[in-house]
Amino acid sequence: MKKVDYDKLNETLVTRLFAGDLTARDELIVANQRLVYTTVDRVLRLWINFQHLHDDLVGEGMIALITAVDRLLKIGEVARPIRNYLITAIRNRLITELIGQANHYQTIQYLDSYHRIPESVLAENDPVFARIEDREFFMSLCETEREQEILSYYLAGQKPVDIIRRAGLSRAIVHNTLQQFRQKLKESQESLAD
Repeated sequence: MKKVDYDKLNETLVTRLFAGDLTARDELIVANQRLVYTTVDRVLRLWINFQHLHDDLVGEGMIALITAVDRLLKIGEVARPIRNYLITAIRNRLITELIGQANHYQTIQYLDSYHRIPESVLAENDPVFARIEDREFFMSLCETEREQEILSYYLAGQKPVDIIRRAGLSRAIVHNTLQQFRQKLKESQESLAD
């Protein structure tokens, strides 16, 4: 099997691309897909806690490769070797994505450790919610779709911190909504007792 000299192939394809041959664009992308896989593997050796994102990063790398090749069309020139230009574009996109994931991961840890709502306010331990077991009645008290979403998670046994994560809402919104439900339930129970 003959070994391919990718640097020469890239030079040929870029020369054709600059000459106006648009089929060279697709050929250049296909010829350099291997760079995406090798760059993802190299980056993940340093970011070992994010191995589970391998396939997502391959997708991001492919987007970076296509964007870099399209940028070549606009610029009309590139530093040599072309491989280095493409690897840099791919690596920069991967690092940006990983930094975003790391920030998201730290935010979740922050919510878990510093913004815990006491276990006593969970539905299973909540005396107000425990008195009435009719789910439809609870849902009838909801005035908005957001309230329905929060309450459905809560009645399913989700902790408020999990609701914050799943629904993408702030701690204050979740906590205030649950407090409002307690107040509505107390008022409805008082009116039934009268």
